[in-house]
Amino acid sequence: MDGLKGKIFFSLVLITFIMIPGLTADYQDVAIKTFPIITQTDAKTIIEYTTADTAANMLLQAVDKEIAVDTRDRVTAGSVSRGYRKSMTMVATAYTHTGNPTFTGVMPQRGTIAVDPNVIALGQEVYVEGYGYAIAQDTGGAIRGNKIDVFKDTREEAINWGRRTVKVYILE
Repeated sequence: MDGLKGKIFFSLVLITFIMIPGLTADYQDVAIKTFPIITQTDAKTIIEYTTADTAANMLLQAVDKEIAVDTRDRVTAGSVSRGYRKSMTMVATAYTHTGNPTFTGVMPQRGTIAVDPNVIALGQEVYVEGYGYAIAQDTGGAIRGNKIDVFKDTREEAINWGRRTVKVYILE
């Protein structure tokens, strides 16, 4: 065994040897002849003894499973869950159709936002609290710093959105 897994196993072997009397060990090789495997259920605790090799393999499998767990931050809307690398508090206003394409050359639609490219890169996928998933595809004269403009289909929807503080998640 090597690296972290070897250190964890070695530490557990020493702790187990010290805490459970009756185990035999060769101090020169630090080899435990038996190793307790503890299984706990709601009803009872079962202690079984096995060889050090079998216990080491079980421990390595447990460590591998634990490392494989996804611990990234996630944002979820409906049934869609996406990882994000950063969140920011921003001021959001809304705009609607002008007849012109966005800065990136596409016609705006639901899910288009205008950003300051120095803060959020054009083309970046984001999640805007209260709006949903969106792509930074536009810029605007008044959009500087921590401000965004979300696209709405109608003038009435844009006016109803107003000006609000939102959390914006930069998606992975």
